[in-house]
Amino acid sequence: MAAFKGVQVLSLPRVGVKTTEDTLYWRKLSLPVTVKDVSAINHVDISRQEPYSFAVTCSTRVQIFNPVSREVTQRFSKFNKAACGAVFRSDGNLIAAGGEDGIVKLFDVKSKSLLRQFVGHRGPTQRCNFTPKGTQIVSFSDDSTVSLWDIPGQTRLLTIDAHDDYVRCGAVCKANPDIVLSGSYDHHAKIFDIRTSEAVVNVDHEAPVDSVLMFPNGGVFLTAGGNSIRVWDIVAGKLLAQIAQHHKTVTCLKLASKGQRLLSGSLDRHVKIYDVSNYQVVHTLDFPSPILSMDISPQDKVLVVGMTSGLFSVQRRKLDEPRVVSNRKRKRARSFSQAVSTDPGFIVERGDTVVPESKAQYLSKYNTYLRTFQVSKALTAALRQAKFMDQPQIAVSVMQDLIRRRALKPALAGRTGKDLVDVMQFVTRYAADTRFCRILLDVAMVMIEVYYPQITTCDETLRRFQILQKVVEQEVKNVQEMMELRGCVEMLMANSCSNVVAEDDRV
Repeated sequence: MAAFKGVQVLSLPRVGVKTTEDTLYWRKLSLPVTVKDVSAINHVDISRQEPYSFAVTCSTRVQIFNPVSREVTQRFSKFNKAACGAVFRSDGNLIAAGGEDGIVKLFDVKSKSLLRQFVGHRGPTQRCNFTPKGTQIVSFSDDSTVSLWDIPGQTRLLTIDAHDDYVRCGAVCKANPDIVLSGSYDHHAKIFDIRTSEAVVNVDHEAPVDSVLMFPNGGVFLTAGGNSIRVWDIVAGKLLAQIAQHHKTVTCLKLASKGQRLLSGSLDRHVKIYDVSNYQVVHTLDFPSPILSMDISPQDKVLVVGMTSGLFSVQRRKLDEPRVVSNRKRKRARSFSQAVSTDPGFIVERGDTVVPESKAQYLSKYNTYLRTFQVSKALTAALRQAKFMDQPQIAVSVMQDLIRRRALKPALAGRTGKDLVDVMQFVTRYAADTRFCRILLDVAMVMIEVYYPQITTCDETLRRFQILQKVVEQEVKNVQEMMELRGCVEMLMANSCSNVVAEDDRV
């Protein structure tokens, strides 16, 4: 008896998706683990020291999490009002945070003790940063000022009346600690030399600036506001490039891959990853809620994203380690197998009988149903597997096989409730896909033939058919427009060719 031959799933490339080195690299991030907090995540920051613990600023507290267990290891709650923008020092021993009360507070990470309080701002302090040496803090406040604080002396060394509106972001140059960058809701970003308190560069972003980023070498800086990112030359103060890949406000910027990749987070729930050599998008990460803040650890090992819904997502890079099989498992495997000669010079002698190795045939669930002619259950199983694996070609291949068997109509008939809705949703969703449209239009015609009598009795069936009708009408309209466009292009090409021929004849 011949073995059952299962459905051959169509091997079709996904439209518009290209597999590149960056795609494979960023897919090595584990599935995101989300943790719910009490309110919107104001800021996230990852320590530069292993194990790359990260600080989450939310409501009136700052919590430090272990990236492996995602459990809270430290909690700082000595804030009268909402805390803002907590950041680690480069050695990971201290953490500084601003607040709605305008006070910048400094904590010891290990002992959780409050070491310093820097009082002086007249408005909320949204962001603060340590200087490269770690002995000073720069704060950016809604009172439109930028201040420099001395940690040992707990004194304010400098105050710069920087902007005409809220200062919501800032950065300190790693190459030159005397250079400070600030961004404001007055649409301007400015670079200050703290030795003279003067603005040496002033650029207009033409939108409220929500995030700024300075490259480690100090030669280029970026501003983010509205739905665009702008790249500026520090020396000349000129615009080098403009990126507009988001359709909502860009809220945060980070560098990754040793400065070779730029990450931008937005309220459109996407994190875009760019190649800094040409600022083209190389990969996109999707999240369930609008993004307010994010950070990534050295070597891109940990990615943390904070969202407006109070969720923050944690992803860790999968290690490319060879699978190690224990000796116990090896012995157990050997006990179930017979020793086979692995000598490359082994020759089958005359009189020997060679028994081919029999392998058990694995059948998917829909193939199992098809084998027993349960076509309706086979179609249902294929739809579920296609939805679970995000591979619509599985269900389409089964539908094509049912058409070949002349069993599509029995497979579609007799469905009610969720089973019928699943089929109609699938056909409606992929009817306009050029890879599947031929098969799914045949399926749609059979569905109309089977369920047309129910339109007058079932409101849900009527609604689904109306949606399908709109999809088909829109697709027909698109095809007509494309044919008209093709005709125009062909006419222009023909006219151009005739002009070339006429000029050649004159010559």
